[in-house]
Amino acid sequence: MKYQLRKERLKHFGSIFRPVVEVRLYGAVSVNEIFYVDSGADITIIPRSVGELLELVLKEEDIVDLYGIGESALSVAIKSVDMEIAGKRFLARVGWALTERVPLLLGRLDVFNHFKILFDIKKGFVKFDPI
Repeated sequence: MKYQLRKERLKHFGSIFRPVVEVRLYGAVSVNEIFYVDSGADITIIPRSVGELLELVLKEEDIVDLYGIGESALSVAIKSVDMEIAGKRFLARVGWALTERVPLLLGRLDVFNHFKILFDIKKGFVKFDPI
């Protein structure tokens, strides 16, 4: 399934096109969300409110600190979430952030192994083919 790149304007760089994909998350309710496809992210990240919508249960023993660029840590609870992309449904570990100040990021762990993924920036899309 092809997903058009999202055009966004950045203060210092002008217009850029970002790869996004629609993901259905299943929990107490099912929700459709648009995630940034982040091939550099080890794990998928969801903000606090999305985990609350799914009625995930926060347990102290699930909380870890993740590091990316820089020295600041992002505290998340590692949870397994049922998700669906391009008609393929599967279970994936996600980092449920303890804050709202994170975007929806689709990382590699438990996700990318289900798809052949093509980034075609010139033609303006990202394609997820289930395998």
